[in-house]
Amino acid sequence: MKRLSFWHFLLLAIVVYFLLPVSQKFPVHAICGEYNICPSSTPIPTITPTPTPNCSRRPDGDADCNGVINDLDYNFWLSKIRGATSTCTYCSADFNNDTLVNLKDFEIWRLTRFN
Repeated sequence: MKRLSFWHFLLLAIVVYFLLPVSQKFPVHAICGEYNICPSSTPIPTITPTPTPNCSRRPDGDADCNGVINDLDYNFWLSKIRGATSTCTYCSADFNNDTLVNLKDFEIWRLTRFN
């Protein structure tokens, strides 16, 4: 079996390179970065904000703004105390509006819920 010379090998490599599709020559992560931030021709959907419900009872302990002070509001308060995050953009367990969720907020909820 005859060995290929360097020049024959180089010529073969060039021919194979040009026959490969672009995606195999340049993987997407090599062109666009690891996080694939290449521009695409797909239109970007617009985000329509969800209207914020009327939260007139938030100072009474209504965390989820449904107009009712109930155990769901307590569960939301408890999850915030435990450090959970929420996907609800208008929900808040800060009933006294002091930027903290603490036992003062629980007391507001408790007084309203059981009176």
